[in-house]
Amino acid sequence: MKRLCLAFVLFGSLGTATAQAQSNVLTLNPERTGHAATLLNSGQVLITGGVNEGTTLNSALLYDPVSRTLSPTGSMISARANHTSTLLPDGRVLITGGDQGSLSLNSVEIYDPATGRFTLTRTMTLARNRHTATLLRDGRVLLVGGKSADLFDPVTQVFTVTTGPPKANRTSHAALLLPNGSVLVTGGYVGSVAVNSAETFDPATQTFTLLAATMLVSRANHAVTLLPNGTMLVTGGLSGNSPHDEVDIFDPAQGTF
Repeated sequence: MKRLCLAFVLFGSLGTATAQAQSNVLTLNPERTGHAATLLNSGQVLITGGVNEGTTLNSALLYDPVSRTLSPTGSMISARANHTSTLLPDGRVLITGGDQGSLSLNSVEIYDPATGRFTLTRTMTLARNRHTATLLRDGRVLLVGGKSADLFDPVTQVFTVTTGPPKANRTSHAALLLPNGSVLVTGGYVGSVAVNSAETFDPATQTFTLLAATMLVSRANHAVTLLPNGTMLVTGGLSGNSPHDEVDIFDPAQGTF
């Protein structure tokens, strides 16, 4: 009888612990993919848009790391997925492009954490999805994707085409600010084919330079991370139906992978 009682106590404790663990699980409402998430100056995280079971969303959520809760904030003007979300120097967030299914967007919104509201601003010079947005040292934002690239000025809220176009018409690529202030753009799809090429953007001349060096493999939907020694770690991605295990290290001083 004592063993039986102990078993009931143990199972009861496990059941309580499981119920408590389940109650602590955070869930996105509604669930989504193809969304964007940006860390705000307050420490909260802004989660925008995405797709839910074929429906493109305009809703946005805030994650509070102190209370460990997700709560709704103002909704975007346009539903969008596969867009970019960039924290501006003044604490607002720039939301650009994306898509609504097969429709690519050129619309742009700015989120103000102080009011919790999104407002429309000037449009990009062309519609883009699965593109990149990189904050430059001077506060402007470089948008790369498609046959041209844009620079967004947060003061005038105007998009202008860069002096020189990118060397490749890329989507699903990666872009990262280098220690010297230039931007590294790697891989992605050109048409329907993944590429192993890379190029750099110089904000001073507003021109792109194709690197002679290429990555070990062609890759899209990959990640690039700045390491403490100034080199870049390029990981994953795919060029067909299977993901890659190959890893590249880019040395900006040598311009090599």
